[in-house]
Amino acid sequence: MSNPLLNPDPRFQKPPPIDAAGQNHFADQETDEAEQSTDASAAPSAFEPSSASSERPFEPRYVATAQSRETFLLILAFVGLAGAACGATSITGILVTGWLLPLVAVFAAGPAWVLAFKDLGEMHLGGRNDSGRSPTMLALWLGVGGMLACIASVVWMIILEMGPLPDIL
Repeated sequence: MSNPLLNPDPRFQKPPPIDAAGQNHFADQETDEAEQSTDASAAPSAFEPSSASSERPFEPRYVATAQSRETFLLILAFVGLAGAACGATSITGILVTGWLLPLVAVFAAGPAWVLAFKDLGEMHLGGRNDSGRSPTMLALWLGVGGMLACIASVVWMIILEMGPLPDIL
């Protein structure tokens, strides 16, 4: 038995694209000049790119848009900031609340940040009412600030070896 790589079996070889007459089976057929002149006057194909094509040929337009939820987002962001403020007062010793309250406030500031970011994207595409863009942007930045401040205050209280609950006794 011979090596199939050195002497391949002719049954499994691909046929050449050019036949014995020298014609390529896969090439476009030549048309006579009468057909070419009729093709030039015909309308362009629907699949050909137009000369005035934009970068994004399809941009979705929504008929029904969702209402803006800027009030909910602002409430979440302010709860996160309130938790950060409680953490700051615990660190300074004015009102010792422990690090559990700022840790819980992370779960309000984080969703305010994420939901506001998603809402701004929907407003950009037209899926959400655009009237609440500036309060949603405010909620986004308050959520970011509250999230970072809460995490920083919790880490600082753990470094200072403060307890998770307030020291009542």
